[in-house]
Order: sequence, then structure tokens, then C-alpha cells
Amino acid sequence: MDVALVGWGLLTWRRHRHPLVRKLNALMISLFVITPLLGEGLLRVSFLLEGSPTRDPNLYASYFSEDAHWLLRLRWSTDGAKLRASDRVHPLLGWSQSVISEDNPWGFARRTRKQMTDDGRRKILFYGDSFVAGRSKPENGIPRIMDREIASADVVHLGVGGYGTGQIHLLFRETHRLVENPFIIIGVMTYDLDRAVLGVRTCQKPRFGVDDDGALAVSGLPVGTDQQAFADTAPLGIRSYLWRLLVTPLRGGDPRRTEKQRVNAKIIEENVALTRKNGLSLLYVVFYSELALTGAPDWREQLLKAELARHGVSFLDTRPLLLDHVRSRGGALSDLYSDGHHNDLGNQVIAGALTAKLRALGYR
Repeated sequence: MDVALVGWGLLTWRRHRHPLVRKLNALMISLFVITPLLGEGLLRVSFLLEGSPTRDPNLYASYFSEDAHWLLRLRWSTDGAKLRASDRVHPLLGWSQSVISEDNPWGFARRTRKQMTDDGRRKILFYGDSFVAGRSKPENGIPRIMDREIASADVVHLGVGGYGTGQIHLLFRETHRLVENPFIIIGVMTYDLDRAVLGVRTCQKPRFGVDDDGALAVSGLPVGTDQQAFADTAPLGIRSYLWRLLVTPLRGGDPRRTEKQRVNAKIIEENVALTRKNGLSLLYVVFYSELALTGAPDWREQLLKAELARHGVSFLDTRPLLLDHVRSRGGALSDLYSDGHHNDLGNQVIAGALTAKLRALGYR
């Protein structure tokens, strides 16, 4: 290709007055300049049509690694994406379980709020994302099942849908002190690791990084309540949609993988340090999507297990737990999942294993 361009350049320089060369030059300009500009323009015009197949964020940006993907989802209402109401936007966390108010500054759901009082009962605080509750009726979420089995303590549901590891860390850091000497459970679904480095997902959120001194750094704060203005004005970082359309399918690997590994290793380190500083017990739970369990362990799973082992933190790995359950009963993984999350049965299996661990620690 390079040789052809050099050859064409020499021919143009020597024969630039020849009519045929002039016509060919005009054709080349059309192909390499005008056609891409026209294509870019037509593509952008197509975005004005709500049903256009070109209004798919996956065509232009990574679901796992780019803010642009989530901003486009909000601007195009992809898959019914809606802006968070102002009373659900938290200045530190991004969003919350329920409505934020003066007397409910962390936006706890009603039951969580009731249990997060220092009433003399032992507390088991279960942090995480939507996998803490799963796709089931409220009474069949993992914390509720455990709460019925353990009479000596309240098992408090502190999972918030869509949270990444960074937001889970912040909620834990800021709320564990609301009750005396709680037992801490942190549930992490492997894809939560990707979310830490993003500055937006279903709403604007804190972005996590590691600074030059090796400390955990948080940016993008405070989160503003006017999410419409944020979604409309936040920079996408996309100069050409046509170029993105062409190169996005060709990308190999994750260019932010090393960054994600550094950030999440630091988040785990901070969680461990916080519990040890305050004399708290810590248990991690590693959750997986159904798809993740059908393949070999990826870098996320490997990082979680390696870092937890390095810090000497006990954890429940739900991979062998769920796979063994399926094998022993001759079922399928789909029996344990619904809408991308654990269903009633999946929650029961995990809650049973967690309850057994807590009983071994003296909870009855």
C-alpha cells in the first residue's frame, strides 16, 4: 500500500497537468476525503431517528471501559435507560438504594434503615451490588434468607444495584461506623472491577485511580443532582463515529486492564486496612454472571482471589459452589439464574453456604 501511494505521488508530480491524472486525483480526493465526510454526516443524521440501528452504544464504545458508552445510553435511552431522579443522586456515591433525604442521608431502603440503628443487636453488614439481592422477591434475597437463619444478629442488606468496587468501598467506609462492631461481608461480582475506573454508568459516579504516590484517588466529586445537564454536556471523547464504527469490532483485549488491576488491588487493600484498623471481621463473597461460569477464570477472578489470599482474607467462592450444586443434581446453570442474576434457588444455595460459615464463627 505504501509503495502504491509513493508511486502515485511520483506520477502526480511528473504528470500533474495530464487530464487523466487530474481526473484520477479528483477521484482519489473524493474517495479519501469527501466519502468519509459524507459517511460521517449521514451516520450522525441517522442518530436523529429513534429506531435507527445505528443508535447502539456498543458500536462506538466499550461497555466495560468507556464513559462514552454510558453517556450514549443515557442520551439515546438505550434499553430503556433513564436518568436518576435528583432525590436518588448521592454527592459521594453516585446513587443510592432509595430516596435521599435529610433524615436518610445515605438513601437506605426502609428495612435497611431500620436495621442500621445501634439497638444493641449484633450486625452483619452485607455490602455489594445487585447480586446481593439477586432477581427474586425481597424476602428471598441472600441477606433476608440469612437473617431468618441467624437469630443472634441482623443481616443488613447494603447492596446497591449497578455499584462498582469503588462505590462499595465508599459506602462501607462511610457507614460501618453507624453501628457498633459489625461483621463485614463484601460481595463482588467479577464485572464490578471494571466499573471502578468509569466516571459514569447509569448515573454520574466517582471515578477511581491510583496517584503517583500509590494512594487510592477519587475524582468526579461531588456528583450533581442535575443528571440531565451532566448527560447532555459531559464530553464523549468521540471525534468520528464512522471511525469508531470501523475500529471498535477490531479492538483486541482491554487497553485499561492494567489500570483496573492496580485500582482494584488498592481498593481491596483499603478495605482490609479499614477492617483491621477498627478490629472488624471481614468476609468476601465472589459472585459471577452465568456467562462467566461457563468459561475459564478471567483476569478479574484471578485478581480477586490472588489479592484476597495475599491479604489473608477469608472468602466464599461461588464458582465451585454453584457448579457443584448443578452437577450433583443433574441440572443446568440456568436453573440458578434469572435476568442475569441469581434467582431464588441460586440465592438459597449461596445463603446456605454463608450461613454455615457464620455458624462456624459462633453466630446462631
